[in-house]
Amino acid sequence: MTHDIVIRTGLLVDGSGAAPFHGDLAIDDGVITALGKVTERGRREIDAQGLTVTPGFVDIHTHLDAQIGWDPDCTPVSWHGVTTALLGNCGVTFAPCRPGEQATLAAMMETVEDIPREANTNETDWENRYQTGEMPWEKGEPSPGLMDVLATHPELPRGTVLVPGCGTGHDVRAWAKAGFAATGLDLAPSAVRLAAERNAAANIHAEILQNDFLTETPPRPFDWIFEHTLFCAIDPIRRDDYQGAVLRWLKPGGNYLAVNYLIPDTEGPPFGTTREE
Repeated sequence: MTHDIVIRTGLLVDGSGAAPFHGDLAIDDGVITALGKVTERGRREIDAQGLTVTPGFVDIHTHLDAQIGWDPDCTPVSWHGVTTALLGNCGVTFAPCRPGEQATLAAMMETVEDIPREANTNETDWENRYQTGEMPWEKGEPSPGLMDVLATHPELPRGTVLVPGCGTGHDVRAWAKAGFAATGLDLAPSAVRLAAERNAAANIHAEILQNDFLTETPPRPFDWIFEHTLFCAIDPIRRDDYQGAVLRWLKPGGNYLAVNYLIPDTEGPPFGTTREE
């Protein structure tokens, strides 16, 4: 038998209150499966000689309520072995919150914890942008890069395609015109409404869904995902969430096509990226 991980020769503290002892520890599928003398090898071996191997610590009093929004790793406490942190101490927390009172809580956190309220309210209100017409990304046409691909590669295998963050649906309609079963997805109700209205006006049959690409369970997987305006719009700390979402929404062996913004901007949206990323 081969274990996923074997940690060897560490001082083991098993959390039971028993005295620490030197030994090995094996882990399989994220679960400790052996403790003491482990004779089997591990796919990954860690030499813990001179080190202490302990359960994760529980931090019962933290004030990470605001920080967890921009630092999901909760540093530096997670660097020191804390695996569970309790929030909401001293009556200072962001939940529960009645609709419309987010600004009040942000102001309270600014007063009590000296955290600027902008740090807790900087997520773009996309629905408000559509309602007010503040849409600088709205160019009135599909992505030129997408149009080039569709024009120069007529042999692309047809199938279902998802356009997350579709906005008013220009890219969705381009895929539909090219013979794909196109679906647009957006978080903002007004974007979904506008995309559906423009589909109807253009006599284009394409599905438009209101959904959160990053968190929701897909109704079905797709043959293609086309990225143009979502990856650059989300906070970069959520790009791991984006990667996980692509794997959920895309069929195994499916195709991912993207037009990315290779720009240095870190104050977005749009947020830039690099070829390496």
